[in-house]
Amino acid sequence: MGLSGKWVVPRRAQGADEDGVCTAEIVRADDGSVGVRFLRSGGATAAPFEVTRLVPQGTDEQSGAVEIGDHFRAVNGRDVTALDDAAVAGLFRGAPGTTLTLLLCDGPASLHKRASEHLAIEANLKEIEELEARLAAAKATVAQQSAQSAETANFKDQLKKIQVQFQPGAADSKAASDA
Repeated sequence: MGLSGKWVVPRRAQGADEDGVCTAEIVRADDGSVGVRFLRSGGATAAPFEVTRLVPQGTDEQSGAVEIGDHFRAVNGRDVTALDDAAVAGLFRGAPGTTLTLLLCDGPASLHKRASEHLAIEANLKEIEELEARLAAAKATVAQQSAQSAETANFKDQLKKIQVQFQPGAADSKAASDA
C-alpha cells in the first residue's frame, strides 16, 4: 500500500519554538499581494485566523512559507486577533517586493496564548531598542554639551587674562613687581 498526500515537516523542525510558534515571511508580488486567503477560526470574534487557501502560483504557494490550516495571530508584529477580516486583509496588502511577516501558531488554542506572550516580548524588545537609541542620542548630546562647556570655561579664562593685561596700570604694576 503506497503513501499519498503531502509530507509536512513539523514547524518545530522549521525553526519554531517548543510550542510550535514561529514566524513566516512572504515577499509581496508585483501587485502587492501574497496569495493567501484566510478566515477566523470557528467564526469567533477574537481569535487567530486560519489560512484557508493559497492562490495558485501566488508568492506564498511558491515560497511554501505558509500552508493551508496554519493559524496566525499577528501580521508584521501587530496582534490581529481582535481585528475584523477587512482590517487584517488591509495589513496583508503592501508595496510590491516588501516582506509580510506572520506569527504562526500550530496546535490547539492553548498555544495561541503562548503566541500572545511572544507578541508581548517582541513589543518589549522593540521598546527597549527605541529606548537604547534615545539613550545613545542623549549621551551624545551630553558629551557635546560637556565639550562646549569646557570650551566656554577655557574661553572665559583666556578672556580674564587678556582683561588683566589691558587694565590701566597693569603694565606699571608688572614692571614694579619685576624690579
